[in-house]
Amino acid sequence: MPQVQGRRLRTQGSQEPLIYLNPASFINMHRAPTGNDHAEQSTLWVEGTDTSGANINVAFINCGKINGQDQWVQMVLAGGAGTFTTLVSTGQFNLDTTAVGANTLGNLTGATGLIISVGTGNFSVNGAPTSTITLGIGLTTGTILIGDTAQSGAITIGNSTAAQTVNIALGSTASKTVVIASGTAGNTVLVNGGVNTSANITSINNGAAAADSTVNILSGVATAGVQTLNLANGNFAKTVNIATGTLGSTVNILTGINSVAQVFNLATGASAAASTVNIMSGAATAGTQTLNLATGAFAHSINVGTGAAVVNTIAVGGTGANVITVGNTQTAGSISLGAAMTTGTINIGSNLSGLVTMPAVVVTAAGTTVVNNVRVGQAIYTGNVDASGATTVYTLTNSLISATSSLFLTVSNLGANDAQLTITRILPGAGTCAISLKNNGAAALNGNVQISFFVN
Repeated sequence: MPQVQGRRLRTQGSQEPLIYLNPASFINMHRAPTGNDHAEQSTLWVEGTDTSGANINVAFINCGKINGQDQWVQMVLAGGAGTFTTLVSTGQFNLDTTAVGANTLGNLTGATGLIISVGTGNFSVNGAPTSTITLGIGLTTGTILIGDTAQSGAITIGNSTAAQTVNIALGSTASKTVVIASGTAGNTVLVNGGVNTSANITSINNGAAAADSTVNILSGVATAGVQTLNLANGNFAKTVNIATGTLGSTVNILTGINSVAQVFNLATGASAAASTVNIMSGAATAGTQTLNLATGAFAHSINVGTGAAVVNTIAVGGTGANVITVGNTQTAGSISLGAAMTTGTINIGSNLSGLVTMPAVVVTAAGTTVVNNVRVGQAIYTGNVDASGATTVYTLTNSLISATSSLFLTVSNLGANDAQLTITRILPGAGTCAISLKNNGAAALNGNVQISFFVN
């Protein structure tokens, strides 16, 4: 039987001869104990009601003294609530609940904080297969941080080997700002960068937009370094579609006002197989298709098929009723066609049955001298009455003619009389040409003389 020593009971122990039991009495008060409330170790202090008579159901146990102060540790009575300053375990412990319902740790009142510290054993929040785990469900202006500013390890979201859906800022009724890797120390951002064993789909701004949408890539104003945008550069066949929609798109490439030289390359690689560049090659069914090439009001150098020591096939105009003009509005300069050819063939309307025109510049003057400074032209002389059998010298003043020029001339004369002018001599000189015409007709000239010329 237990033996009584003073107010405490003792009984037979397994390691010691006698061990003390709890005190035979307890303290019942309407307040919580303090360090200055002295009692024997293991004494119970029960605060059933507070000073106002409200039900408290809180108990404390005396755990001894430290520096003369009694250490009262709160206990929770069945069905009651309790307050803990420290919950300590020297080993593994489980905090379980078997009831179905919501378990609350902490509250939303005032400056309440909750800190969970974890060593190298890691921290896990596990859920049932169909459960939902939510962070910050009540936040409106607060901040959720995952990883500190000094974090150097890996933060992984959605690491399962099973199919997953990872949603970020998915709410549909309010605007969001989602910032990824905006630091200044050089970032590497990988999206869909794994070696996929089935089809990958990466969509950006791919919704059926009902308002303006803008996607900016490398659009900042760089102050240093080299900016490089690689698009489908891997060594494998690709199909790259840009603005293939049907409702009218505007695609701008290098349209900025550059202050230094810029280069735009299109299919410029050293091809080892066939290459084709198609521009407006579709069969249009409506509208007007216009291809503008170097139409800006500035000097351009336009090279087409200028590769050295290669044979180019350059076709302009198909089988339709095309209207092709070359230099049709210029008033100065030059147009060369095969100027350096020493062999080969230049065909101009070879299948047109003679329907080739070479417009001439016409100058008319009275007398026997006309000034016309063009290579292809016509000089019309008026007011002359060359007699039958007479020879008259007509002068063509032309700055393009030299003493060694080769000229092609024809002459015709108008009027009702039988005047038949025939060229008997062409004498070129420096800026001039003397053309001798003899009237082989039976009557004197009574109309204009027309000399058509080509200066080579």
